[in-house]
Amino acid sequence: MAPGTVIVPLDQPQGRLARALMEPNAKAEEAYFYDVAAWSLPMAFGVDTYLASQPVDGILVPIGELEAQVGRVEQRAGVAYLHRWGGVPSARALRALQQAGEQVDLVTKKIELQGKEYPAGTLVVWISSEDTHETVSRVALETGTVFYGTSSGWTDVGPDLGSGSFPQLAHANIAVLGPSSVSSTSYGAVWSFLEQEVGISFTAISAGDFGRNLDRFDVLVIPSGFRGSAMGERSKEALADWVRGGGVVLALGSSAFQCGESGLGLVSHEVRKAPEKEKSEPKRRTRADLREERRLQQVPGNIVQFDLDPDHPIAFGQSTRIHGFIGSARIFDLKGDAGDVGVLAGENPVVSGFISEENQKALAGGVWLVEERMGRGKVVLFAGDPLFRSFWRGTADLFLNALLLLANH
Repeated sequence: MAPGTVIVPLDQPQGRLARALMEPNAKAEEAYFYDVAAWSLPMAFGVDTYLASQPVDGILVPIGELEAQVGRVEQRAGVAYLHRWGGVPSARALRALQQAGEQVDLVTKKIELQGKEYPAGTLVVWISSEDTHETVSRVALETGTVFYGTSSGWTDVGPDLGSGSFPQLAHANIAVLGPSSVSSTSYGAVWSFLEQEVGISFTAISAGDFGRNLDRFDVLVIPSGFRGSAMGERSKEALADWVRGGGVVLALGSSAFQCGESGLGLVSHEVRKAPEKEKSEPKRRTRADLREERRLQQVPGNIVQFDLDPDHPIAFGQSTRIHGFIGSARIFDLKGDAGDVGVLAGENPVVSGFISEENQKALAGGVWLVEERMGRGKVVLFAGDPLFRSFWRGTADLFLNALLLLANH
């Protein structure tokens, strides 16, 4: 067992609670739900977890207060500093560097440089002046990130630094729709994640601002709960024009399904239609029968597994297979193009929660994460809320990547 492995004993006073929180699929004796049906902490946080069938041997010590990672710079650079992308700390570093006026480019294909490997998603900070060295050192210490200096732009593997494979990242100005137009819970999760955890400020706008105030923004986040049908045609056209001009829309949860032709008209990905039921002779059903049918068809909040396209910027720094939240049986149809970023895996994509066999089949092979291009802009659709209740962390980095890495890519 590797050093640093966390052990959660089940033979403790809180053992039953620990098991309920950690097990992949908690079974309910009666399948009636007033809330979500799945809450596995390892899946929600994207942590590999194993159930030991016997006591764990080794030198074990209680976990105290965890120390924050100390940032550092390895080797003074002659050409550029490189940083391997890795979630919230990397996002903080990127924003700090951009606010300091430094040019930051993005590695889009794996490279090897001076004996080190840098995956897609690595940040490249060019030496523009002597101040760059001081700025990178300060940012590394403030954000707990590691930067590697290089004295050469010639790579051993992959495109050379400075070639066309390294787009410059824009310092995105961000707007968030809400809170009166969307779910207050989803809006609150976006606010908490961006301002409290990542330290990214944004401007809250209303749907009425679409016709006049979007030009000063690069990214628009639409939390779950938005109804596109409530918007006037003029506002829809203004939003579409903004996207065509280079804007990026991130639509979360139920709002993602409002972006198609029948809603905002921003994407061609279609919501998968429910399979037609075989016609049969009508028979009498009591209220109890109908309640039972509705109960069996409910999707109260489940965990699905999906596979990412590793070459897409939204997937940079992520595992290939991810567990995400889904709150309904709605999913996007597979198009077979580069827009299918995250596709549900296997014949039984729901791996935790409660779902009927019919709905399980209906979801199989659908697309949980979509990216479509519209003119010079992009629209990203999350079929489940990636920040669900400020609790879901396994998909938060996908949201962060879409927010910060797509504006100029």
